[in-house]
Amino acid sequence: MSENIDELELKISDFNLSKNKNGLVQETIPRWHQKANWERVNKGMLEVEILSILGTPTKKKRLVFTSQKSIHYEIQFPDRGMISGHIKFLNTRATEIVPPDFGSFPY
Repeated sequence: MSENIDELELKISDFNLSKNKNGLVQETIPRWHQKANWERVNKGMLEVEILSILGTPTKKKRLVFTSQKSIHYEIQFPDRGMISGHIKFLNTRATEIVPPDFGSFPY
């Protein structure tokens, strides 16, 4: 039984949900929407380190026949358009970090 609870709590953290003080599940602001989290990301970091800070990306791309890939964080707001940020990797290490325009978020 406790294994099932642990699995559910991991799934809750994946979907940017948390428990409030009454134990009810509530949505929180996604980690990648928070400027402080992007400021913790540095060139040379491993992808797994970055994912633990920013959460699951909305899209991943890999260049065929190379060691290059990128992860993307995107959201579409009806009145603000697309807000996005991305990180490029070479051999699992971050080489370029482009955070979103935080002034565009509605909160």
